[in-house]
Amino acid sequence: MSDSSLGIFTSRPATPTRGDNQAPRPHVAERTAFLSTALAGRRDYRLAAGAVVVSIVAFAAAAPFAKTPLTPVAAFIPSYETALVVCDFVTAVMLLGQFAILRSRALLVLAGGYLFTAIMTVAHALTFPGLFAPTGLLGAGTQSTAWIYMFWHGGFPIAVICYALFNRKDGGEDRIRAQLPIALPCAVLAVLIVASILTLLATAGERALPTIMAGSRMAPAQAGVISAVCTLVVAAFAVLWTRRPRRVLDLWLMVVMCAWLLDVALSGVLAAGRFDLGFYAGRIYGLMAAGFVLAVMLVETIRHYSRLATAATQVTEYAGTLETRVRERTVELEQSSAMNQRIIETSQDLILVVDRTGTFIRVSPSVAAILGYRPEEWIGRNGADFVHPDDLERTRAEMRVARRGRRMRNFETRYVHKNGRAVTMAWTGVWSEPDQRHFFTGRDMTERIAAEEQLRQSQKMEAIGQLTGGLAHDFNNLLLVIMGNLGLLREIRSEDQDADELVREALDAARRGAELTRSLLAFARRQPLQPKRADMNELVTEITALLRRTLGERIEIALDLSPDAWPVVVDPIQLEAALANLATNARDAMPKGGRLSVVTANRQLDADYASQHADVTPGDYAMVQVSDTGTGMPPDVLTRVFEPFFTTKGRGEGTGLGLAMVFGFMKQSGGHVNVYSEVGVGTTFRLYLPRARAPAEAGDDRAPEPAPRGRGERVLVVEDNATLRRLATRQLTALGYRVSEAANAAAALECLKASQPFDLLFSDVVMAGKVDGFDLAQIVADRWPATRILLTSGFPDTRTAGADGAETNFHLLAKPYIKEDLARLVSDALNGGAHVR
Repeated sequence: MSDSSLGIFTSRPATPTRGDNQAPRPHVAERTAFLSTALAGRRDYRLAAGAVVVSIVAFAAAAPFAKTPLTPVAAFIPSYETALVVCDFVTAVMLLGQFAILRSRALLVLAGGYLFTAIMTVAHALTFPGLFAPTGLLGAGTQSTAWIYMFWHGGFPIAVICYALFNRKDGGEDRIRAQLPIALPCAVLAVLIVASILTLLATAGERALPTIMAGSRMAPAQAGVISAVCTLVVAAFAVLWTRRPRRVLDLWLMVVMCAWLLDVALSGVLAAGRFDLGFYAGRIYGLMAAGFVLAVMLVETIRHYSRLATAATQVTEYAGTLETRVRERTVELEQSSAMNQRIIETSQDLILVVDRTGTFIRVSPSVAAILGYRPEEWIGRNGADFVHPDDLERTRAEMRVARRGRRMRNFETRYVHKNGRAVTMAWTGVWSEPDQRHFFTGRDMTERIAAEEQLRQSQKMEAIGQLTGGLAHDFNNLLLVIMGNLGLLREIRSEDQDADELVREALDAARRGAELTRSLLAFARRQPLQPKRADMNELVTEITALLRRTLGERIEIALDLSPDAWPVVVDPIQLEAALANLATNARDAMPKGGRLSVVTANRQLDADYASQHADVTPGDYAMVQVSDTGTGMPPDVLTRVFEPFFTTKGRGEGTGLGLAMVFGFMKQSGGHVNVYSEVGVGTTFRLYLPRARAPAEAGDDRAPEPAPRGRGERVLVVEDNATLRRLATRQLTALGYRVSEAANAAAALECLKASQPFDLLFSDVVMAGKVDGFDLAQIVADRWPATRILLTSGFPDTRTAGADGAETNFHLLAKPYIKEDLARLVSDALNGGAHVR
């Protein structure tokens, strides 16, 4: 009984097959197996160009002697035309074979062109004077052979033009929808009719045609006919050249057209008559034109047959090896049933033995851990009761293939857990013919799928972070203009209290905008950090003391600090902001009060943990755990908790940037954040910061000195934004410096060359042109080492190292800044040491 008569996981009606009247669609492999579909490569272009060059060189050598009369060779014409008929007919048959597979209208037309050439060649031979009869057969006259030659040489380029036009520019093909037994005979019949009409016109209707042969010499009227033929040949070449994409067949048809044109030129234009050098050489070119495509097709066919034979041998050997292994494994299983029993009982994967109808015969105990069932609940039941309905037909198909081919199969299928959730299983299965059984081993892919989803989420967050960082750059420039001009305005209108109050409020709003930008950069992991070695417990204790006033009395804060918590290198301000965000979210999740627990501990994240979290590097970490007893989060919210601007709060109650900022800060600090939540139980966040290895450095606790004013030092301001350039010039002038301006690096270098040395270069980093601010700073440090350098940027990815990777000591002022920040950094730069590169 065949496989199709037996159900797999319960039987269903067979899928109806495609009707005979529906044209088959070619397989993708067929599109690269034929010259008519394979795209031309460099090797094809080189070979085709070589053939054209050789043909033209030979033509140039023969052309001066084309009119040289040679001895008539009686056997030349029959030999030449016999070879021509064979080449054209074989080429037509091979093209028709490809048409039978691809159903391409273009191939059918081209095959008809080669068939037409073969038929017209036969007619030419039959009518050639002195070959079969003194004046030729078929009632031929003195002009019949010449006209058949012209019809033959003009008809084939027309077929090539039609072939090129049927091949669409988008690479597609105009397909024949008619049945193959109808399309092929109709095409052949059409070619025979056309060839017969033209032959009849050249023989019986000879008198109606102009005289193009005077004995064995060319008549003047032949020039016009040959010009028309040459025009068709050139048009065919031009159409082939303009069509895109070019196939290999298109390339060699262009070579054919070149040889065809040289044939007509030698035998019809340069030759004086029959049996001179041009007559013989032209027909040799005609034979070459007929053989180019055939030769390439034969070479390609031989190569494909060689590959097919090699592949068939390899497949046969591999199939034999697999079959041998399955048989050996089956014998081993029969001889060591006790060992198999232990393997089945201890396997963490799911092992199934299934008969050909899909009924479970044996099930490993691991089914309880993976799918929640006891083995006895499966044995004797059909797989259709447990396979996900959407995967049932695909599973049946895999089992049928395994039985028919008796080969190992690898596939994925979802099973339904006892609690109703879908579990994706990766299966390896084999059919044992002696036992009439399927043997399957399935692995639960839940964890791997979760890890892949986490990786996709991380990549999505990275993409959003890049966009956010770019927006923050432009935002910083705008805020700098606002804050700088407000500061100057405040100094100008210092006596007007109302104006001063308005300016102060505007400055506060601008600063809040700057804080928002820093939050965006923190999420994007591009906020410039100021990390320092710190004691984790001290930081958490200080931050918790601040949180007590923020959270209120209804929330109890419990600290559990590990006495031996490892030191970390972290930006304390950013860590404070991260813990404040977590505490604020915890407070909102406990509207009636609750308990907030903060725990520190040492943790070692091993390679197994890192394999499940793509962004984790194995190593030692100091952990801060923040837990609440709030409402918790459902799974759909938990998966999006770190997305920027995602929030469950109402409009106006939050931006949704808080947890996204925590995520970005942890990644930028080389750490890792983990979250666990249950609805009605609470939520736990764990922040892992890498353990600090280097010893602590002595800090500098001196109070910052007020920024001094300038004493007439010369400063060169380089900024491509005219508004920012004017603002910086005004601020520095107000601070007592002599300021010069430059709109770009090139202008700055000209200014440096033309005047006395400057005391300070104050340049934006990101500028249009080949030389940015950082490159300008390096040039200045080389040529004018006495000039101090201060760079500024609102772009998060500002370079701080040279092309060789060495760090510099260039001072950097982050945008947006206020006048006081500018004054302090300019003073620091002027009083700093030499440039270290």
